[in-house]
Amino acid sequence: MAALAAAVDFARDGDFEGLCSLGGGNCRHVLDAAGVENVPAEPPVVMQSIVLPETELNGSTQRAGRVLILCNEGSQQPTEILAFFDAGMVRLIEPVYWSGTTINDSSITGGSQTAAVDCSARPSTSGRFVDGIA
Repeated sequence: MAALAAAVDFARDGDFEGLCSLGGGNCRHVLDAAGVENVPAEPPVVMQSIVLPETELNGSTQRAGRVLILCNEGSQQPTEILAFFDAGMVRLIEPVYWSGTTINDSSITGGSQTAAVDCSARPSTSGRFVDGIA
């Protein structure tokens, strides 16, 4: 996913304004909690992707997006990121992929999905973005 690859590039380059430009209004708060000094050396692995159901809004069908469940090297705590289209581009809520943030809204995902993800089974990335979905 190009948006996630862009998030990794921004974080590695120390461009946290660029990173937060990919996401929502809480990015700075999530970034402060996760720590800019804690950017992983290796990109995350997408361990699971949950496609969210389409919804009807004002008579038209809206794509809801997907939840990406990511694992980072050296961390047992997965991170959940919501990816969706907005004004012709993919947005990530929130793009701080090493934060350990989960999406606990059961109306979206049926509750957090991270309990089913074992980050110790994370494949090696060898410095590149990997989609680890089997």
